[in-house]
Amino acid sequence: MANGKVKLCIFYLAVCGLFLCIFLSPIYSSEYSEGKIFQEKCFRCHDLKRVFQLRKRPRQWQITVQRMKSKAPDWISGKDIEKISLFLTTNYGIDSKELFNDLCLTCHQRVGKEKMLYEIKTKSGWSRAIERMRHKYPFLIGVDDAVQISEYWTNPSNNKNLKLKITKRDKLEEVFENKCTKCHTIGFLKTKKIKPEDRDRILKRMRSKSPELINDQELKKIDQYLQ
Repeated sequence: MANGKVKLCIFYLAVCGLFLCIFLSPIYSSEYSEGKIFQEKCFRCHDLKRVFQLRKRPRQWQITVQRMKSKAPDWISGKDIEKISLFLTTNYGIDSKELFNDLCLTCHQRVGKEKMLYEIKTKSGWSRAIERMRHKYPFLIGVDDAVQISEYWTNPSNNKNLKLKITKRDKLEEVFENKCTKCHTIGFLKTKKIKPEDRDRILKRMRSKSPELINDQELKKIDQYLQ
């Protein structure tokens, strides 16, 4: 009977040891200097259970670590913030699909514009669209969020409507959007109807307002796109 209890105790210890090896290996590995700093700085106040349960976006982890620094400015340095945030994002971040659903799908469904997410666009077209959303909602979408979402949604295995073959018109559209959205919203540009007889006059006026933004070659491409 006693031997049975000893064996059971050894079994439980082995399971606990395996669990710790799996979840703590990134922290204690010599390859992860970020993990060592995380262990040194964060375990002083937090236990393992709390850290393992949390999942946050890169921007949220940065805010959290910044807040911890404000509480202990002498304990966490500016360099520590960068390394701890990187470690937490890598090991306890939100995956790309979850981030896309949280920031893009949920919002578009709420405003009744879910179909916009399934438009046929090239990789660069989607990257530009995501970057516009980041500029429009900087309080919601961080730089790292935009990069992660762009990598996810420009992957053909995730976006079945991704346009892989780039045409001449796609290249013209890229110039049009890159230059004209500097001053106008994409919604205005896509819905504004310009008469053929007015196009040359309008483009020249835009060129005169921002000569450093649009050169003659780019103006010609924009004109071709609008035709």
